Amino acid sequence: MSMTKNNNLSIIIYIVLIALISGGVIAGGIYYLTKNNELKLQINQREMELTQMKQKVALLPILREQSKTGIDEIKRLHRFAPSREEQAAFVLELERIARNCQVEIILCKMDDKVKKFKNMPSYNVYQWAVELSGDYSGIKKFLESILESKRFMMVSSLNINASEPDSESRKVYELNTVLILDLIAPVEAGKVNS
Repeated sequence: MSMTKNNNLSIIIYIVLIALISGGVIAGGIYYLTKNNELKLQINQREMELTQMKQKVALLPILREQSKTGIDEIKRLHRFAPSREEQAAFVLELERIARNCQVEIILCKMDDKVKKFKNMPSYNVYQWAVELSGDYSGIKKFLESILESKRFMMVSSLNINASEPDSESRKVYELNTVLILDLIAPVEAGKVNS
């Protein structure tokens, strides 16, 4: 009997040891599996970061080219934008354009308030109220010439009124045109580069 008890006790101890070892192996396996999943997640995150970095690096030549294009555009705008000191030359240019288009400038007056050009704080806007008189083709040609001018300017307001046709021809209408020209120039004073 004592042998059976010893034998049973040995079997119980053996079973307990096997259960403990198996539990330890299972717990270790679960721990390492969890750690493995965490590491896989970290590896995947790092691979995604690496892929994003590679994409950014691949964009660098394009961004450099866009930067060069932007710098060239800024230089071009500086070249075409007159300073405040060149306002007299601007009026002379308007008179020349009007003569070429066979329209008459009735009024040409600059607004004393300098405005800022939207989205470009380094540029000032000098607004000019210009009143013209001429026929349709002359007014149209004048507006086209303004937009094609070497100066950086835009028409921000336009109002056209037709007078009665002259008695000799029912087709000729004299147009009285009032427009606001925005002359856009860099904040820093300087000459226009040609």
